[in-house]
Amino acid sequence: MKDNRAGGIALIAGTIGTIITLIIHPSGGHDLFAPDKFAHTAAMMVSAHSLAIASMSIVFLGALALTRCLALNRIAIAALVIYGFASAAVMSAATVDGFVGPSVLRHVIFDKPPASGQWCILFIYSELLNEAFAQVFVVASAVAIVLWSASILKTRLLPLGSAIYGLVLGVGSVVAIAAGASGNAHAVHLVMLAQIIWFLLVGILLWRLKRNDLPTAVESRVVGR
Repeated sequence: MKDNRAGGIALIAGTIGTIITLIIHPSGGHDLFAPDKFAHTAAMMVSAHSLAIASMSIVFLGALALTRCLALNRIAIAALVIYGFASAAVMSAATVDGFVGPSVLRHVIFDKPPASGQWCILFIYSELLNEAFAQVFVVASAVAIVLWSASILKTRLLPLGSAIYGLVLGVGSVVAIAAGASGNAHAVHLVMLAQIIWFLLVGILLWRLKRNDLPTAVESRVVGR
């Protein structure tokens, strides 16, 4: 069960890194537009999003371990594939918001008109790209969480509470985005935080999982691999 423990540690470490990202991420754009604070805030943006990218990579390793532990059934594999696309989307969002955005805004602040106006349009476009990638991530990861939760219900590998939480969370995330929450950055962050908590919970359960906790059918497939 070393893979389970390593996967659990990866999920725990990755989610903690993501939570730290949300904490250190600059909360507003006012400091970015202030010339005297721009350098510090831009550096914080780069640091926060670098940590986000690294954390998502670690979470994906944990997600792979979770899928293997669920005996690689079709539902769990589908969840992993969809979450892979979700990870690509959020890493694109982090790249745009953390690296492209501050670089473009530097021209908006320090270039003289009319050049600054052109850069301002590009900055708005990069913000729209960031929001779009974030929406794709929230929806795709919600679908993945639903599929993993369905797989947990099928295999009874982890406590049913984690599956029920995942099913409610996944459906709720999609409904929230469809209802227009995507236009509210704080609402999107709350949905993302709820998803992070699910991964943290599953990481802890996976880390604590013992061989005798596995159903017989699942154990025979895992051990025989």
